[in-house]
Amino acid sequence: MTIEEIQAEYTSIKDLLNDFVLEVISQIRHAIKQRNIKLAFPVDGRVKSLGSVLDKVKEGKFTPKASITEIQDLAGFRFVTLYKSETPDIVRIIESLFPDHKVYNTKDRIGTDQFGYSSLHFV
Repeated sequence: MTIEEIQAEYTSIKDLLNDFVLEVISQIRHAIKQRNIKLAFPVDGRVKSLGSVLDKVKEGKFTPKASITEIQDLAGFRFVTLYKSETPDIVRIIESLFPDHKVYNTKDRIGTDQFGYSSLHFV
């Protein structure tokens, strides 16, 4: 895909992606409220900006074959739990909404003598 094709596709699907993010946030908030899970911050979501998409392409981190929807993190969501024990509850919610996914655990990249946060990334 050319830069112009990427820009045109992004422009054509941006509203749909924003609607998707809002819908997913709504469903997740509802599920969290039903299970009485307390988060440290409200559920947050975003659509990757056109600038970030183009940077990924220019830096060689992503080469779209047919569509920018091939980008794994075109839309993203964040949940910050107060307690680690609540993480499995959030995982179950995500798995119920998105049964076909991969999980990346950042704790595997941080040594026991290193500082950093732990997170799960669902793709």
